[in-house]
Amino acid sequence: MHLQYVAGVPSKVLCFEPGENGGSWSVAANTSVGAGCGMTVFRGKVYIYGGIEKTAKGTTSTTSSAVFCLNPEAKSLNRVGDMTHALFGHGCVTILKTQ
Repeated sequence: MHLQYVAGVPSKVLCFEPGENGGSWSVAANTSVGAGCGMTVFRGKVYIYGGIEKTAKGTTSTTSSAVFCLNPEAKSLNRVGDMTHALFGHGCVTILKTQ
Protein backbone atom coordinates (compact mmCIF):
# COMPACT_ATOMS: atom_id res chain seq x y z
CA MET A 1 0.00 0.00 0.00
CA HIS A 2 1.36 3.40 -1.00
CA LEU A 3 -0.02 6.50 0.65
CA GLN A 4 0.38 10.07 -0.56
CA TYR A 5 0.33 13.08 1.74
CA VAL A 6 -0.70 16.66 0.99
CA ALA A 7 -0.10 19.58 3.34
CA GLY A 8 -1.02 23.20 2.83
CA VAL A 9 -4.73 22.57 3.07
CA PRO A 10 -5.79 25.02 5.77
CA SER A 11 -4.65 23.48 9.06
CA LYS A 12 -4.63 19.88 7.81
CA VAL A 13 -2.40 17.19 6.36
CA LEU A 14 -4.44 14.95 4.06
CA CYS A 15 -3.69 11.36 3.13
CA PHE A 16 -4.65 9.84 -0.23
CA GLU A 17 -4.86 6.09 -0.63
CA PRO A 18 -5.11 5.12 -4.31
CA GLY A 19 -7.61 2.39 -5.09
CA GLU A 20 -9.54 0.70 -7.83
CA ASN A 21 -12.50 3.04 -7.40
CA GLY A 22 -10.40 6.21 -7.55
CA GLY A 23 -9.04 6.01 -4.02
CA SER A 24 -9.97 7.79 -0.83
CA TRP A 25 -8.91 10.83 1.19
CA SER A 26 -8.62 11.13 4.96
CA VAL A 27 -7.22 13.65 7.44
CA ALA A 28 -3.82 12.42 8.64
CA ALA A 29 -3.23 15.28 11.08
CA ASN A 30 -4.38 18.74 12.09
CA THR A 31 -1.74 21.47 12.14
CA SER A 32 -1.56 25.20 12.67
CA VAL A 33 0.14 25.57 9.27
CA GLY A 34 -1.82 26.27 6.13
CA ALA A 35 -0.90 27.21 2.58
CA GLY A 36 2.60 27.55 1.22
CA CYS A 37 4.45 25.00 3.36
CA GLY A 38 7.22 22.75 2.05
CA MET A 39 7.37 18.98 2.55
CA THR A 40 9.98 16.25 2.22
CA VAL A 41 10.28 12.61 3.27
CA PHE A 42 13.17 11.15 5.27
CA ARG A 43 13.38 7.69 6.86
CA GLY A 44 9.67 7.07 6.41
CA LYS A 45 8.58 10.30 8.05
CA VAL A 46 7.11 13.40 6.42
CA TYR A 47 8.68 16.72 7.40
CA ILE A 48 6.66 19.92 6.96
CA TYR A 49 8.46 23.26 6.87
CA GLY A 50 7.06 26.77 7.28
CA GLY A 51 3.95 28.00 5.49
CA ILE A 52 1.25 30.43 6.50
CA GLU A 53 -0.38 29.98 9.89
CA LYS A 54 -3.37 31.71 11.40
CA THR A 55 -3.11 33.50 14.69
CA ALA A 56 -4.89 32.12 17.74
CA LYS A 57 -7.96 34.22 16.98
CA GLY A 58 -7.89 33.11 13.33
CA THR A 59 -8.37 36.63 12.03
CA THR A 60 -4.86 37.26 10.67
CA SER A 61 -2.07 35.16 9.19
CA THR A 62 1.68 35.09 9.68
CA THR A 63 4.60 33.29 8.04
CA SER A 64 5.75 30.26 10.03
CA SER A 65 9.23 29.01 10.91
CA ALA A 66 7.84 25.77 12.40
CA VAL A 67 9.13 22.32 11.45
CA PHE A 68 6.72 19.41 11.98
CA CYS A 69 7.33 15.68 11.70
CA LEU A 70 4.47 13.42 10.64
CA ASN A 71 5.01 9.78 11.55
CA PRO A 72 2.48 7.85 9.45
CA GLU A 73 3.00 4.57 11.33
CA ALA A 74 2.43 6.12 14.75
CA LYS A 75 -0.22 8.48 13.33
CA SER A 76 1.43 11.35 15.17
CA LEU A 77 2.42 14.89 14.29
CA ASN A 78 4.97 16.71 16.42
CA ARG A 79 6.63 20.07 16.20
CA VAL A 80 10.32 19.19 16.12
CA GLY A 81 11.91 22.61 15.79
CA ASP A 82 12.04 25.95 14.03
CA MET A 83 13.94 27.23 11.02
CA THR A 84 16.12 30.30 11.45
CA HIS A 85 13.74 32.23 9.14
CA ALA A 86 10.03 31.98 8.54
CA LEU A 87 9.27 30.77 4.98
CA PHE A 88 6.33 30.10 2.70
CA GLY A 89 5.99 29.16 -0.96
CA HIS A 90 9.24 27.20 -0.99
CA GLY A 91 10.22 23.70 -2.07
CA CYS A 92 12.01 20.97 -0.14
CA VAL A 93 14.00 17.92 -1.18
CA THR A 94 15.86 15.13 0.59
CA ILE A 95 19.23 14.03 -0.84
CA LEU A 96 20.65 10.78 0.48
CA LYS A 97 24.43 10.69 0.36
CA THR A 98 26.16 7.42 -0.40
CA GLN A 99 29.30 6.57 1.47
